[in-house]
Amino acid sequence: MHARECRYRWAPHFKWGVLHIWIPLDRVHGRTRSACDFATIDIVTLCRFYLLFFIDIPTRTVYFAGITDHPTGVRATQAARNLFLRYADGLAGTRALVRDRGNQFIDAFDEIFRTERMKILKTPVRTPVANAFTERWIGTHRDRPS
Repeated sequence: MHARECRYRWAPHFKWGVLHIWIPLDRVHGRTRSACDFATIDIVTLCRFYLLFFIDIPTRTVYFAGITDHPTGVRATQAARNLFLRYADGLAGTRALVRDRGNQFIDAFDEIFRTERMKILKTPVRTPVANAFTERWIGTHRDRPS
């Protein structure tokens, strides 16, 4: 009984002032972010393809950048170049890109976005929920029956 009381007493303190600062900050930066990830597509012949997609978070617009059977850094970089050639107007106001720490996102991939004056926000290691917008989109389309 005593340990249980101590556990509740020593719980991390939450200050409401921090929450009131964080919500407006997220609303401002949420209007200028995009997120990217690879989604796996399994087909009937037991082949797996990887779809690179980007989500413009304020408008929830999804841009398909490319599909491949072997996602490498060179292919992801070329797909990012093609993305800006096709959808430069749609991504004009974006100031940050949220992405995971996958091996296919190499420095050349990041440099394409830096030249467009975007900040690269890498998610923490082994935390897919940090890129919640892309994970939600993948989960929504994976759960649909064909």
